[in-house]
Amino acid sequence: MVKLCSTFFSTTEDIYLCFIYNPPSNSSYTQSLDENIFDLLETDIEKYSKSGSIILAGDLNSRKGTKQPDFIEGDNRNGVNQIFNNFDPDINVPVRYSMDETISSRGKFLNDICIETGLRILNGRTTGDSIGQLTCYTPNGCSVVDYFIVSENLL
Repeated sequence: MVKLCSTFFSTTEDIYLCFIYNPPSNSSYTQSLDENIFDLLETDIEKYSKSGSIILAGDLNSRKGTKQPDFIEGDNRNGVNQIFNNFDPDINVPVRYSMDETISSRGKFLNDICIETGLRILNGRTTGDSIGQLTCYTPNGCSVVDYFIVSENLL
């Protein structure tokens, strides 16, 4: 992770920037790993999000589609007990579009990470990519596997 210091960039908090490449699941490199790259990524997200906001960018080789939102819809503090004072409900973010509707097992895992850590996918949700452009073109077809993902407060 690269730390973008809040005092230098005049932001309210530090931003931790991570560029990531997650090789295809069937690659010999992935097969030789003792740990899942997503587990390592989730551990780092939890660690660094305590000190600031997160930006992830790169090729995650995950097809996420749009059927499952990357946040908890209708989340709010209603009925939340005083014990959970640190509970921050998910905000309802703009609908996310994607030209790739396929959901892979890695895509489901990526979605779970977003929900658990408060990160939100920018692809198909922001100016410049409001339709969720395809990011990967191969002889076998086209897909969205490259993402920009940020802490919810950066939206």
